[in-house]
Order: sequence, then structure tokens, then C-alpha cells
Amino acid sequence: MEGTRPAAMPTYEAVDVLRRAKAKKGIGENEYNTLRKEVFEHGKDSREVRKELTAMIRQREELNPQEARDKKRVSTLRRFLGILKALKQEIELSKLAPASIIKEASSLIKKLEEEIAHGK
Repeated sequence: MEGTRPAAMPTYEAVDVLRRAKAKKGIGENEYNTLRKEVFEHGKDSREVRKELTAMIRQREELNPQEARDKKRVSTLRRFLGILKALKQEIELSKLAPASIIKEASSLIKKLEEEIAHGK
């Protein structure tokens, strides 16, 4: 084994980034294996691995911009729905607005839920 250097011990942060990368649906098996090799064989730190992961995900999104747009759309609608539900509940409990406005908010919530369900 002369001439071969031992593999650097990866940091737990780098392994954690690798674990999260495997759980993400944004990268493929080959890309994951590349990251894994960088961590375990070359001892890359978490910051470098995170940079590579982000670059891989961006590159994939550039290859399919419509899919990236659809994901962003659904994500934004879900955030809006969550905020709207919380505000409606707060207004309803505190009696800060008339029943007609609360009814309209409920109607909008229902429409958003339908849009999210059909827009996936």
C-alpha cells in the first residue's frame, strides 16, 4: 500500500449534508454518488459539499425550467394558504372583521386548496 494516502475522515457536518442530499428529490443517483465520493474519499468539508449540491440542483432546474416553475408556484400557494388560514382564524377569534369578510376568506381558502390539489 505504498504511495496511497489514507482517506481523510469526513466531518459530521459533511455527512449530514450528504444525508440530506440523499433525502432530496432534486438530485439523481449518479450525482449523489459523486458527492458521496467527495466526502468519504477526498474528505471535503460541509461548505464545499453544500456548494456542489446547490450547483447540481440549480443545473437540474435549468434543464427543466417548467418543472422548477411549477414547484415554486405550488410552494408559494401553500405558503399563502397557511398565512391566510392563520389570519382568518385570528380575525375570527378576535372578532376584528365582519362575518362577510370571514366568509370571503373561507371561500378563498377553499379555492386555494382546490388549486393546489389540481395544480400538482
